[in-house]
Amino acid sequence: MLVLDEIAEVLWMLHGRHQPQPINSSVAFEDQFPMGLDIDMWRCLERHLEVILPPLELDEVGHCYLPEGLVTIWDFANYVAWYRPDWDPPCQFTFVAWREAQIFAGVRHMLCDALSVEADEVVRSARLMGDLGAE
Repeated sequence: MLVLDEIAEVLWMLHGRHQPQPINSSVAFEDQFPMGLDIDMWRCLERHLEVILPPLELDEVGHCYLPEGLVTIWDFANYVAWYRPDWDPPCQFTFVAWREAQIFAGVRHMLCDALSVEADEVVRSARLMGDLGAE
């Protein structure tokens, strides 16, 4: 599994995406939360990715901000990869790599629904008929 794919998947779920959505070309981590970030979303990221995340920074009125050092999707991917050595870290730090991960998350979501398979069965190297049982 690729750490970027797993991050894209949880962001897909956080935004309640049950249908294809525009790809977010920004690699700024805060831009991945267009409606803002809250503590519940942060906890969902922790649960899904099975990592311990640093606490969000809060201002005096309760607005949440990303912890220092998590500026880009790459910062976050490296952080998660450190906790999840079973997931491959990014090989490339490009807009293309992040877009591909988001596209794969959407395709995986649709394949899981269509084929009634688990998300961990749908990997980039999987073949529809040979590995996922599509006929």
